[in-house]
Amino acid sequence: MNNNNTVFKRKHFDFPIPKEVETAIDNLENAVLTNTLVDCYIKELRAFVHFNTDGEDGLTEEQGEEIIDYYYIRKYARND
Repeated sequence: MNNNNTVFKRKHFDFPIPKEVETAIDNLENAVLTNTLVDCYIKELRAFVHFNTDGEDGLTEEQGEEIIDYYYIRKYARND
């Protein structure tokens, strides 16, 4: 919890997250907690997920969509 009453709940995924995507999640968490440029960091995360999809050491399309579904739709802020 922080001063703007927003909760950021990370999700544990059952697959490895590429470093760039992990960094983008860190940046998004910081933006949410400080209420600064959240939309920009959500778009950055989405871009890094797509960039790291279908590569040799990257995410599958389904894994990428799972990450986007959780963070882009802001499920991190829900209490369910």
